[in-house]
Amino acid sequence: MLYGLQMLLQSPQGFEAIQDCLRDPVIKVVLLLPLWFFLHHLCAGIRHLALDLHIGVLLPQARTSSKLVLLAGITLTVLVGLILW
Repeated sequence: MLYGLQMLLQSPQGFEAIQDCLRDPVIKVVLLLPLWFFLHHLCAGIRHLALDLHIGVLLPQARTSSKLVLLAGITLTVLVGLILW
């Protein structure tokens, strides 16, 4: 990703090369994985903030919130993927 950023900033030709690369459907699918990592981490962080406030600390609530975090991460990834596609 840093190499791509460097290419973007070097010249207009580098910018066009990155744009061409990002038009490839395989690259788009591959980039969805780090996006899911980020969004899942974001949702899990919000869950942990709620746990720090003693919200959802009982075992059934904690299990439900962990499943919601997984579902929210996947849902947000699909939505962002649809917007960017």
